[in-house]
Amino acid sequence: MHSRSYLLLNRELIKLKQEPLWGIEVNPLDEASLLDWDVTMLGPVDTPWEGGIFKLLIRFSPQYNDKPPEVNFFTIPFHPNVDMLNGRPCIDFLDDCTLWNPDFSMSYVLLTIQNMLSSPNTEVAVNTEACNALELTPAMYRQMVYDCVTASKRIAAGLPPHEDDESQDTKPAKAPSDPRNKSKTKLVHKVSYDDYLSIWNGIATTKISRNAPNPLMKMLQKDPHFKDIHIDSSDRVLRDAKKQLENHHNLVYGVNLVDKDCEIDPKSALFERLKSMQHFGTEDGNLRPVTGDAELLEMLAWTQGMEPEEDVEALMELQNEPSGVPPHSSAITDAG
Repeated sequence: MHSRSYLLLNRELIKLKQEPLWGIEVNPLDEASLLDWDVTMLGPVDTPWEGGIFKLLIRFSPQYNDKPPEVNFFTIPFHPNVDMLNGRPCIDFLDDCTLWNPDFSMSYVLLTIQNMLSSPNTEVAVNTEACNALELTPAMYRQMVYDCVTASKRIAAGLPPHEDDESQDTKPAKAPSDPRNKSKTKLVHKVSYDDYLSIWNGIATTKISRNAPNPLMKMLQKDPHFKDIHIDSSDRVLRDAKKQLENHHNLVYGVNLVDKDCEIDPKSALFERLKSMQHFGTEDGNLRPVTGDAELLEMLAWTQGMEPEEDVEALMELQNEPSGVPPHSSAITDAG
């Protein structure tokens, strides 16, 4: 024959199955006595605790329902009204037997605990750290609640509470080092003081005298490998030099002569370029020759390695030759 507590608890279980509570699942651990219940409780919706999955253990005494049950959070939340050491919620009728009413159903007890998560009472706080965070730094409290909800989900999934713990558990053991592979390890090359002093003297901006030899240049001549490292002789330098040469040809001749399979005389290209610069437009639409460009012509002639005494006069004669402005030239408008 079953005891009185068994009959009362069995009636409570039947009622919970017939009228289930949202986010609350109850399973008795001992079917013979029904004195120990395993409870899974979800955090209330539209609160910071939403999504949390909390495990509770409820123990009844053989004198139930004359005495209140003992409730402990197995997944302890960071809450002002939950003891961080034993997970016991701070609810008056559960702590004080004189406030317990035998008419309280387990549905009422479970809903009170669930609502406590979203409605903390700081006047009877048992977790002072959570209470201070809630009152003084609400943003930090919400972050702690979020971390607690995340940890509860991981525990419910059978994982460690934090990802750091998981990484440490799943981190592969470090393989023992093989003495035979030590030769493959890149070692730091030691430099003697004399070599260090020579390198420093070479890169220093101050020298003993103007004509003092550069020790660095001597080292570069002796060691080709060190020279390749110190002086960048990679393909990038060649590409940059080639690009500069192309820009120079475009600027001087108006055409790129680098890697071009065409027979173009640099002097002829210069003449054509110069002829396109010898006229400018005026308000009446007529082209007039530019005068006073002897300095410019001399500079261009010198750029081509021409003799100024011979070729400048020839270049100046181009000003008197009637010629239209080529389509690719840019006309200079007379501002006067």
